[in-house]
Amino acid sequence: SESQPPTGPAPLDAAARTLALARERALSERELGRILVGGLLADEFGAKAASDPKFATLVDAVLDQIETDTESAALLRDAIADVVRTEPRAPEDS
Repeated sequence: SESQPPTGPAPLDAAARTLALARERALSERELGRILVGGLLADEFGAKAASDPKFATLVDAVLDQIETDTESAALLRDAIADVVRTEPRAPEDS
């Protein structure tokens, strides 16, 4: 049988990165939103795209669009709150 190519990291990777940074530093909601949106875009488009100098401009543009729409801004705030509230899971006993 033919195997499927990998689709890239799961979106939870972006959440995990956001959570780690939130625990390390005191970041504003906008900074957390930028990290989460940037992580999701990097997960979607790959490391090569994320390393492009124009990627930061893309992240800012997407974040600006999200923030100008009331419903989208509320969804982002909820996502940030969910990520920050997440507790790391203890490894399961085998």
